[in-house]
Amino acid sequence: MDSAYSILRSPILTMAGPICVVILIIFFWLRAGSIYSVLERVWRVSAGKGKIVDARLSEFIQENYELEKFRFLYGIRIDTKPELYRFFEWVKVNSIGVGLAKRANKWINIKSSEIITAPKRKDYYWVAGLMLVASFLLMACVELASYKYAILQLKESQVWFVSDAKFAKDIWGDWVIEKSQCSTELKSLSEEIGATSSELGVICESLGNEDFEHFIKKAIEEQKTIGRIWAFLVFCWMLWGLFQANSISAAKRIIEQINEIHKLTKTS
Repeated sequence: MDSAYSILRSPILTMAGPICVVILIIFFWLRAGSIYSVLERVWRVSAGKGKIVDARLSEFIQENYELEKFRFLYGIRIDTKPELYRFFEWVKVNSIGVGLAKRANKWINIKSSEIITAPKRKDYYWVAGLMLVASFLLMACVELASYKYAILQLKESQVWFVSDAKFAKDIWGDWVIEKSQCSTELKSLSEEIGATSSELGVICESLGNEDFEHFIKKAIEEQKTIGRIWAFLVFCWMLWGLFQANSISAAKRIIEQINEIHKLTKTS
């Protein structure tokens, strides 16, 4: 079995960790608009907790940290303290709850004269498309979590295939390798699949082997774990899509509320 381990790998678990880290960093970046906090922690790990002596630099860094924290918590794009104070005034004058403003964060632009933008018809289509794509991805993740074959790849030839330890077959079902074929069809299989003869030889020796069955079971368990993790992440993406739909609803409500206040002001 050592030879089988030397030519095979289960790539799902290897790819999962980096993908999750990248997703989390992208989420933070999109939410906060910057990654100063992440970079600060990287700096502390590499250079230590050095104290900033210059008062103006310290104040500048602290201000950016506070603004980034506000953006991450409320999702509202505010880059300077004057913009933050203008937002506070706008909320107060129009009697807008902070929770409602937070829900409508996508449509709030403190730099514009109107501050809030009315959602368009295409925005509804965008959210619907997002939910559709997420639904397909969720089904793919669920399929991976319940897939009964191990997804494998030959290291040298980079050929992908699936196996249950009794046979090996192409992911798309174009070819199948069974123990009975190994003695007579090895050369033709090598040409058809694109794998080397030595790789196919090891696969043939491994089919039906108890250690190979253990290897396959372990790979399937890894797939199930990763499939569940990815399904959870996609489910979170679907929730985010629902939040976007809720944000559209909140923006419409704020605009209606502002218009109503303006009408009352004019009549009085």
